[in-house]
Amino acid sequence: MERAWETSTILEDFDSPKLINAKVCERCGNHYGIDKEICLCGNKLKEYNIVKGTVCPSCGRRSQPGTQPIAYPELSSFLVARTLTDFIYEELPLDYRKMLMFVDSRQHAERFTNTLEKDTHFRFNARRAIVNIIRAGETSFDNLYRNLKGLLISEYGGESELINDRSVLQVLADEITDGTHRSLERGVGIFEVDYKGLSEEELEEIIPKIATDKFRIELKYIYEISQGNTSKFLREVLTVLADDIRLRSAVKIEINGESNQLPITPRYSCCILAVDEKVESSYFKNIFGKRTKTYQLIKQIFMKYYPEIENTDIEIKEIVLSLLRILQYLDIIKLSTERDRNANRSLSVYFINEKKLIFRIPQRVWRCNKCFRFYAYNYLENKCLVPKCNGGLKECPTLNDEAQFKQSRNLYGNTYIKDPTRMIVEVDHGGVSHARRLKIESGFKAYPPEINIIISTPTLEVGIDIGDLEVVGLIRTPPTTSNYIQRTGRAGRKRRIAFCPTFAYDDPIDNYYFRYPIKLINGEIRPPPLNPSNFVLMERHIASIIFEYLLVESNLEMPSKMGELVDEGFDRRMIEFLWKTSVKGIIAQRVKNRFESISETDARFQNSVKSIDQGIEKYKQKIEKLEADSNKITKLFTQHLGRYTRKALIKQLDRIGGKIDSLKGKDVVQYFMESLVLPRYAFPGEFVEIFEKVLYKKPTRYRHQYGIWLNPLEPRESRMAIQEYVPGKHIRSGKILYLVEGISFEEKDKEDLFLCIICGWAQIGGIECDKCPKCQSKISTKTGIKPMSAILFKAKDINRNEIAIPRSYICAGEPSEKPIPTSYGKIEKYDEIDIITTVSKLRIHHPNGQQEDNEITICEECGSVYGGREPNHHKLDMGGNCNGDPIPDVALFNEFLTQGIIINLDKKILEDIGATDPTEREKLLITFKNALISASRIVVNCEDDELNGEILNDAFSLLLFDNVAGGAGYTREIYNELDDVIKRAMDIVYSCDCDIGCPECIYSSRRRYDAERIDKRVLKKLFDHWNQKEEDITLENEFMVNAIVIHSPSGDEKVPKLVRKFIEDSKNEIFGTSLYISDEPLFWSSGDEKSWATILSNKAKEDIDVDFVVRSPKSKSEESGVEKIISSGGNIKISSKVCEELEKFGISTSLGWNKVHTKLLAIDSNGKHPIGIITTANLSSDMFDNEETLIWFNERDAVKKLREIIQEILSKSNDVIS
Repeated sequence: MERAWETSTILEDFDSPKLINAKVCERCGNHYGIDKEICLCGNKLKEYNIVKGTVCPSCGRRSQPGTQPIAYPELSSFLVARTLTDFIYEELPLDYRKMLMFVDSRQHAERFTNTLEKDTHFRFNARRAIVNIIRAGETSFDNLYRNLKGLLISEYGGESELINDRSVLQVLADEITDGTHRSLERGVGIFEVDYKGLSEEELEEIIPKIATDKFRIELKYIYEISQGNTSKFLREVLTVLADDIRLRSAVKIEINGESNQLPITPRYSCCILAVDEKVESSYFKNIFGKRTKTYQLIKQIFMKYYPEIENTDIEIKEIVLSLLRILQYLDIIKLSTERDRNANRSLSVYFINEKKLIFRIPQRVWRCNKCFRFYAYNYLENKCLVPKCNGGLKECPTLNDEAQFKQSRNLYGNTYIKDPTRMIVEVDHGGVSHARRLKIESGFKAYPPEINIIISTPTLEVGIDIGDLEVVGLIRTPPTTSNYIQRTGRAGRKRRIAFCPTFAYDDPIDNYYFRYPIKLINGEIRPPPLNPSNFVLMERHIASIIFEYLLVESNLEMPSKMGELVDEGFDRRMIEFLWKTSVKGIIAQRVKNRFESISETDARFQNSVKSIDQGIEKYKQKIEKLEADSNKITKLFTQHLGRYTRKALIKQLDRIGGKIDSLKGKDVVQYFMESLVLPRYAFPGEFVEIFEKVLYKKPTRYRHQYGIWLNPLEPRESRMAIQEYVPGKHIRSGKILYLVEGISFEEKDKEDLFLCIICGWAQIGGIECDKCPKCQSKISTKTGIKPMSAILFKAKDINRNEIAIPRSYICAGEPSEKPIPTSYGKIEKYDEIDIITTVSKLRIHHPNGQQEDNEITICEECGSVYGGREPNHHKLDMGGNCNGDPIPDVALFNEFLTQGIIINLDKKILEDIGATDPTEREKLLITFKNALISASRIVVNCEDDELNGEILNDAFSLLLFDNVAGGAGYTREIYNELDDVIKRAMDIVYSCDCDIGCPECIYSSRRRYDAERIDKRVLKKLFDHWNQKEEDITLENEFMVNAIVIHSPSGDEKVPKLVRKFIEDSKNEIFGTSLYISDEPLFWSSGDEKSWATILSNKAKEDIDVDFVVRSPKSKSEESGVEKIISSGGNIKISSKVCEELEKFGISTSLGWNKVHTKLLAIDSNGKHPIGIITTANLSSDMFDNEETLIWFNERDAVKKLREIIQEILSKSNDVIS
C-alpha cells in the first residue's frame, strides 16, 4: 500500500530528459540507486535505465531524488496509511461510517490517532469548507474566518479541542502563507488571493494621490519603466511583491471577537521580512540582496516592460523601496518592530494586513511544468515566477468547469472539492483507564456512532462484538495468522460484508507479506503448546489443578482475598490440607488424567505446593515491609516539621496505605498468577506507577495559590516504562500530549551500575571496578535508578521525534553446570541470570534533520528533570521549593531475573568463515539467534515471544534467555536438546528458498528490530563449516569394519530408499533408536505414500520383532506412529534421554558427529544377512528434506555389538502410557 503513485515517465515539456542508471527489484518493484545490490525483500536487483521525472499522483510534484537517482518520489508508510484510511472512511455509507484500526505499539496508536484526526482529516475538512465558502462568492478574510468556523462547528456538533479559534486560524494562516503542494492556492489552484486596492481601476484612481514629493523620484522611473502602462505595471509588480511577502509567512492575524482580540502569528514570526539589508537571522529574511528571490523576481518584471533597465542608472533597490511604500500607503502591508532574539536587537519588518485580502475562484489558472506550482496570473509570458526554476506555464481548467477540473487535478485537488465529513477518532490500549475504555466502546457501538474510528492495540482483538462494523484496518502486518483472523473477524458480523485493508510498511516482514498475502491469511495456526518435559511450566499447571480442587471441590471454604487468607491463618491450614495423603492421591490422579505423558508426578506435586507456600511468604514480607515504612514515617510526626514536610509525609502515608489495601484486597488467584505460581499469559513483571500532575487553584486570604493533585493513570510494565517515561520525554496517552517531568524512586533503588559496552557484562553495586572481568575493557560507571513512578504534565504540541535508546547487559554468576565444549563452541547454562535493561540517553530528531543525544539528569531529592533550570526548583509531586543537587549521567534500569544459556562461538571457526569484522559477526549472531528461536518453537514448544537473545563479548557469544520473569524452563530444554535444536535450525535455514530471510523461516514480527540485520547467507557459512564431511571417512569404531558411507543431498531419495529396503528385507528382527517415528505420508518415487510407521507396523504384523526406543511424542504424527506400531505387535519404549544414552557409547564422537544425534538400526543380527545402520536421520520426512549421511555394514559381530547397545538403552527406557 506504500507506493500510491504512477510509475510512468513524464516527457512532455521537458527540455532534455536524461537517461540515468538505477536498479529495480523485479519481485516487489522497489527502485534503488546504482550502488545497491539486494532489495529489502531479499531479491537480487537488476540494473536498467530510467527517465528522471516521474510524477506523484497525490501532489502532482516531480521526484526530487537528491543523492539517489530514484525514479519516483517515495511517500512515508505512515502518511500513506493514514491518508488512505481517510479515503476509505469517506467511501463508507453514512449509516456504517465507522472503522476499527489495529496496531501493535501504544505510541504508534497514539501518533496515528492524533495525526489522522487533526493533521489529516481536520485539514481536509477545513479546506473543503473553505472551497465551499469561496465557491459561493468572493469573500474577505473576516467573513471567511467566521463562515469557516461556523461550518466546522455545525459539522462536528460544537466547539472542542479540535474546533476552536486557534485551530481555525491556524488553518487559514497556513492557506494564505504556505506555498506547499497541498495548499489550495499554489498547490492545487482552487482559489486565488487578491488585495483590495490593487485592481487596475483602483490604481488609476490612486496614482495621482501618491504622486507627491515623497514618491515623485521613484514614480518618474516607474513611468519610464512602464512605458505608459503604469496601472498595469503597478498591478503586476505590487501583486507579485505582496504575494512574495505573504507566502514567506509574513502575516499577523487579528480577529475581533465579542470579548477580546485573538492574535496569532504563523510560524512564530520566523520569516517576517526585515528592512535592514544586513540582517543575518534565522528568524528574519532580507528582501533586498541581489541574490534574493524577491530581488530576482521584481527584476524579471521590470525587464519585461523595460529590457534596457540594466544599461541605465536606475537603481532597482530604490524602486523596490518605493513599491513597498506604496503597499504601505494602500494599507496592504504594515511596518512593525520585532525583536531579533538571536542578535538581541530590534528590527523593522513588514507583514501583510489580512483585512485587505480577497478570496475568489480564479477565472484563469496556469501551472508550471517543472515545480508544479499554480498561478492565477501569467505576468512573465508563460514563465514560472520561481527563480532558477526555468519552467513553463500551461493553462489549466478552473473550478468554474468542474468536470474538466477533476480530470486535470491530482489526488488532493479532487479531495478538496467534496463536502466536509465528521470524523471523531479515539485510541484504545492498555494505558487507557477502564472507565474511559467503556465510554469509547459504547460511543463506537452507538447509532449513529459518536466515535467513528478507534485505533487499538490488541486489546480489542477479542471480546468485543460490534454488529454493524464492516471495516477493520491493520496498520502493519500482525504477528501471526491467528492475530490476523482475530482482528479481521471483528468486521462483517451483521451483514456478512467486510473490508479489511492491511497497510504494509517498508520493512522486510511487511514486504514479504505484501508479496505473498495468502501466507498470512491462510498460514498455520498453532494451538498453545505445552511440553510435559518442561518441569517449570508443568509445576505451574499442577498448581492450577491444586487451586481448582481447593476452590471447587474441597470442603475448605477458601477466602477470595489475600488479606483474609493470611490474616485469618487460613494459609497454614491450606498447606497442611494439601500434604494429606488422600489429597495428594486425588491431585496425582488428576495430573495423570490431564497430562498422560508426565513423569515424576509426586516430586512435581511437592514442588508445586512449595511454590504456593513461598508465594504466601513473599506476600507476608511485602506487607511487613510496607507496615515498617508506615511506622517509620509515623514516628517522624513527633518531631517539629514544616508545613510542606508534613504535607509530603501525609502523601507518602496515603500512598503506602493504598499499597497495603491493594495487596490485601487482591484476589487470591490473581495474586498467585502475578507471583508466577500459577500459569498466566504474557508472564508479567514489575510495574511502574504513572501519575498525571494536575494543578488547581486554592483560595487564600490574600491571593490564589496552586495546589497539586496526582491523578493515577494505568501502570506500565517496568521494562517498557523505562523506555517510554524517560524524564524530559514527550509521550501521548489517551490523545493527550504529556511531558515526563520526572520520576520518583526510593534510596534503595539507586545503585552504582558498572557496565561494559563491549561484552555486555554488568555489575549492580558492590566494589567499584575499572576493567571488565570478562574482556578487560574499560568500564562505564553510571548512577542506576529503578523508577517507582513517573509524573506527567500536559504539554503543548511539538514537531520533533524523541526516542529512548535502550541497551541490555547481563549480570550472571557462575554457570549452574560445568560448561560443555562442543563443535559449536563452549555452552554455559545459567539457572539464574539477570538481564539488565538500561536507558541513559534520549535521542531527539528535529524537523530540519538534525539529531542530538541528551543525557538524563534528574534531581536527587525529588526526581524532577534537570533541563538547564536553576538549582532551586519546585518539588516534583508536592509543590514547594527543592534544593536537591542534580544527578548527572543517570541510567534508568530494570532487572529481569530469568534462565538462560550462553553459546560461546569458536573464534577460529569465525575466522575460517570470514566473520572477522564485528559488524559481520553481529549480523551472524543475530541471524543465528533468530534461527535458534524458530527451531525452539518446534523442539521445546515455546511461543515466539517467550525467547529472546543478546549479542555479547564483542559479537563472539550469544545469550539465549527465557523472555519471561522468573524463567519458564525453555532454555533448560534447549540446553538438553541443543543438538536437535541446531539440527532443526539447519533444516529451517536450508529448506527455505529465500536468500536472506523471510517470515516462513527466521523473520519474526515479535523481533522486527532484527529483520534488517538478518542474513541467512552469513549463517549458512557457519552451518556449512559444521556440516563439512569427507567422502573417505575413516571408521575407527571398535565394532565397525568394511563399512560403506553414503551421502544423500536434500531432496534425494538415496538414503531413505536404502533404509526402507533393509527394513522390508528383514526376516527376524529390527532393533533401533530414533528420536521419533513419523506417521506422516511420504511420496516415494515408486508411487506409494507409506509412512515409516506404516513400513515398520507391516513388518510387526509379519511376526517380526520390531523394538524401538524413541523420545516422548511431541506431535500428532509422532503419537500416531507409536500407536500404529504398538497396535501391530511392535514394542516401543520411551526415553527422555535418547541422545544422552547414545553419547555414552561414543559413536558420534568417533565419527566426528558430535553436533548431531546418531540413530541406530540392527537388523537380523543372528540371521544370514545381518545389517547394521548408523545414520543422521530420524525415521520421518527429514530423511527426504535434509542432507543426510548413512553408514551401513554387514559384519555379524559388528551388527551384534550394535544390537547390544540398543538393547541396553531399551532396558533403561519406560513403557508407553496409553
